[in-house]
Amino acid sequence: MPRHPVVSGFETIKVLEKLGFSFLRQAGSHVQMRKVA
Repeated sequence: MPRHPVVSGFETIKVLEKLGFSFLRQAGSHVQMRKVA
């Protein structure tokens, strides 16, 4: 079975932004994002 790719948090945020999510706020290492309508 192939391994899953290792993806950093920064890369994940960039992909989510391309999919229409926007940065809401951050507390420590936890980032909250919201889907823009």
